[in-house]
Amino acid sequence: MTTETVMDLDHKYAMTTYKRNPLEVVRAEGVRLYDPSGRDVIDFLAGVAVCAVGHSHPRYVAALTEQLQRVVHVSNLVYNAPSAKLAERLCTLAGMDRVFFTNSGAEANEAAIKLARKRGTSVAAGKTQIVSALASFHGRTIATVTAGGQPKYSEPFGPLPGGFVHVAFNDCDALSAAVNEHTAAIFLEPIQGEGGINVADDAYLAHARALADAHNALLIFDEVQTGVGRTGTLWGWENSGIKPDVMTLAKGLGGGFPIGACLASGDAARVFVPGDHGSTYAGNPMATTAALAVLDIIGSEGLLSNARIIGALLQERIAHLANEFPEWIGASRGRGLMLGVNVPNGQAREIVGAALSNGLLMNATSEHTLRMVPPLVLTESDVCDAIDRLKAALQQLSGTSISAVRGAVSSTIAVEPGFLAGRDLLGIDDFSAKECQQILALAKRVKSGEISNTATGKVGALLFEKPSLRTKVSFLGALAKLGASGMYLGKDEVGLGKRESVEDVGRVLTRMVDVLIVRTFDPEILKGLAASCSIPVINALDDAEHPCQAFADFLTMQEHLGDITGKTLTYIGDGNNVAASLMLLAPKLGVHFRIACPDGYLPDARIWARAMALAADHGTKMERFSVPTEAASGADAIYTDVWTSMGQEEEHARRMAAFAGYTVTAEIMHLAAPGAIALHCLPAHRGDEIADEVMEGPWSRVFAQAENRLHAQQAILAAVL
Repeated sequence: MTTETVMDLDHKYAMTTYKRNPLEVVRAEGVRLYDPSGRDVIDFLAGVAVCAVGHSHPRYVAALTEQLQRVVHVSNLVYNAPSAKLAERLCTLAGMDRVFFTNSGAEANEAAIKLARKRGTSVAAGKTQIVSALASFHGRTIATVTAGGQPKYSEPFGPLPGGFVHVAFNDCDALSAAVNEHTAAIFLEPIQGEGGINVADDAYLAHARALADAHNALLIFDEVQTGVGRTGTLWGWENSGIKPDVMTLAKGLGGGFPIGACLASGDAARVFVPGDHGSTYAGNPMATTAALAVLDIIGSEGLLSNARIIGALLQERIAHLANEFPEWIGASRGRGLMLGVNVPNGQAREIVGAALSNGLLMNATSEHTLRMVPPLVLTESDVCDAIDRLKAALQQLSGTSISAVRGAVSSTIAVEPGFLAGRDLLGIDDFSAKECQQILALAKRVKSGEISNTATGKVGALLFEKPSLRTKVSFLGALAKLGASGMYLGKDEVGLGKRESVEDVGRVLTRMVDVLIVRTFDPEILKGLAASCSIPVINALDDAEHPCQAFADFLTMQEHLGDITGKTLTYIGDGNNVAASLMLLAPKLGVHFRIACPDGYLPDARIWARAMALAADHGTKMERFSVPTEAASGADAIYTDVWTSMGQEEEHARRMAAFAGYTVTAEIMHLAAPGAIALHCLPAHRGDEIADEVMEGPWSRVFAQAENRLHAQQAILAAVL
C-alpha cells in the first residue's frame, strides 16, 4: 500500500479531527522514525511526550511480548499481578497512598475531578468549585476540556458544565482571589504543555499549596506531560518540592501503550468506594506491564540524569542557533527534555514544516513557540544531528524570507506569486505575521498591474451557501485576471452535508479544480473540506471569520494612511465575523485595535482571547469600549458593519434596540485623528450603523475598500496557486 493510498483512506474514513503531517511512519527505533522509503526522521515529538524510553526499546518489547503470550485483558472483577505490582511501585515512588488506573490522561483528570468534588461535598455543601489556570490543558472530555483554560478547545461543545474557574497562570494574587470556601480543588500543571511550555514558579506552587491547606481543598497536579522523567525528575513537582494531594499521569507512563493513573494521598485516597468510578480496560495486564517496563528502564539506565544533562546541552545548542538566526530563534524555556523555544517572528509553524522536510519532527503550540519533547534516551550525537537538521531548515527559510517588520510592508519588496502554494486560508491564524504582510505587498503589485495570468489554465470553484454580490464578482474577476476560469455553485447545486458528505464533496472537487472558494455558515464545513482536499481552500466568509475582507480593509488603510504601523483602527458595532478577522489581523500588521459594542455583542470569546494574545506578542493594544465616542477618540480609521447579519433576521428588533447610539456619524468622525477615514464592508443600512453624511462625506473610503476586495483576493489566489 502506498503512502498516497494510506492518506486517501484516512481522508475518506477517519473523522477530520487531526491535521496530519505528510509523513507515514512504518518503523521506529530509538529516537528515529522511518518512512516507507527508509528515510529517517529524528523524533522530537515522541508521540507528544509519550515514548519516554524511545521506540522499540528491546527490554520494553520483550516485556510486552512475554505478557502478550500470557494474558492480554481481564476485567477489574478479578486480580492480575502486573496491576498490583504497578500500583505498589507508583505509590512508593510518588509517596502516595492509592492509585486508580485509567486509559489516558483525560480519564485520569476526569477521575481527579470526580474525586475532588465528592470529597468537597463531604466537607461542606456546595464545596465543588475547581480552580485551574488559563492556557492550561487537561484533556478533551467535556469536564476536562472545561477545566482547561483554552476556549478554542471547549466553546464548540457548550453548554459546558459549571463550577470551573480560570485564573492567570503564575499569578498568586489572582489565585488568592479565586479560592474560597466553595473550592474543592486547585488544579495545575507544573509546566503547561499545550499552553506553550510555561514553567510554574516555585513560589506560585507553594502559594497554591498554602491556599489549598487554608481552605481544606485538594491540590491536584496534572503530570500527564511532566511526569515519568520528562523534566529530569521522576515527577515534575519534585523540582519545586511542593507535593500535591492528587497527581495524574499518562503519556510517558506507558511508553506508547495507553495507560493513565490518578494517585492520591491522605483522605483523598479513601474517597472512592466500589461503584463510584470504573473503567473497562484500565489496569489491564498489558498496559501495566508496559508501565512497569518503562519505570524499570528509566531507573536502571539513568534516564533521569540523562534528561537533565542532554536537556541542558540541547538548550545550549538552541542558544547558538538564536545567535545565528535571531529573527527565527529566541530563548528556550522548560526543564529536562520538555522545552519550548520562542520564535520572535511568529513563524513557528513554518519552521516545523521546513524541519520535517529536513528530517526533524516537532510541533508548534502557537505561532511563537516550538515544542521539543524527544524520548529520554536522546544522546549527544542525536542532539548534534537534530540541530544540524534544524539549522538547514532555518537556512532555507532565511534564504527565502523578507524582513519581518510590524506594520506596512513596502511595495518595493518583491513578493512573488506562489509563495504560499497549496496553503489553505480558513482564518487569519493560518498565515503568520510575515505572510500576512507579504499578501498585502503582493496585492499592491497585483493592483499596479505588475502581476497577471499567473494561473493560466487553472480552475476555481466557488461554493456559496450564502449569496453575495461583492464576494462572487470579486473572486470570479480575480480568477479571470490571473488567467484562470471560475465556476459558481449555489447551495441548491451542492447540498454540502445533505445530499453528500462534506468530505466526499471535497474529495471529488479536489480532482477537478485547483482551488475551492467557500462561503458558508458553519466553520466546520470549511474544516471538513480542507481536511479532505489536497488543493487550497479559501474562506470567503463563514460565521466565525471573514479573512479576505480583512485583507482588503488593511490594503485600503495602507493606501490612504501610508505606513499603518502604530495606527489605531476602531470598530463600532456588532462583534461579528468581520470584526473577528480585523482584530486577529491588526496585531500582525502592528495596528492597535479598539472595539465599541454593547454587552453581549463582543466576538466569540475564543477569538477575543486569541486577539489579546496576538496583541501581547506583537506589542500592540487590543481594547474594548462600551461608549463609541471614547473608542473613536484619536483613531485613524473608523469601521462599522451591519448590526443584523444574514441568518439573524429574527433578532433584528432586539439588535436595533441594543445598538441604539452606535451609529457612525459626523460627530464620531470629528473625534477621530486628523485625516481619519471611514470604512464599511457593505452592504450598508444607511441611517442605522452609518450615517449618510459619513458614507458620502470626505472621510469615506467605502467604495475604494469594496474595489480592494478584488485586488486582495487576487493576491491571495496568486499566492496559493
